[in-house]
Amino acid sequence: MNKILLQLARIALALSWAGVAQASQGYYQGYVTDVMASGGIILVTLTNGSGQLSCGTTAQFWVDPSTAFGQSQISLAVTAKATGTLVYVQGNGTCSTAWPYNNTEQLATLDWKG
Repeated sequence: MNKILLQLARIALALSWAGVAQASQGYYQGYVTDVMASGGIILVTLTNGSGQLSCGTTAQFWVDPSTAFGQSQISLAVTAKATGTLVYVQGNGTCSTAWPYNNTEQLATLDWKG
């Protein structure tokens, strides 16, 4: 279990380092208000906060549920919604225009603030 958590932490760190070089990555600090499965991906919506969005006017980020890292992000998002915990999210800088996740950015970092 500790090896899996260590691997997830390394992946998260690598993704956040990769995102630093991208000037257009979005970020938002607020509350998870919706977690929806659609079209093979998970959409996470945040409200009641602020940030700079890269891909649209709604703080909505998508997660790939087929990876261990994506599954951990989904677990954190669902728990944050259930508990009403403040979170900070950061995208990877790549916007999607495909349905059902048009005008969204892939989630790279999800940090609990509560």
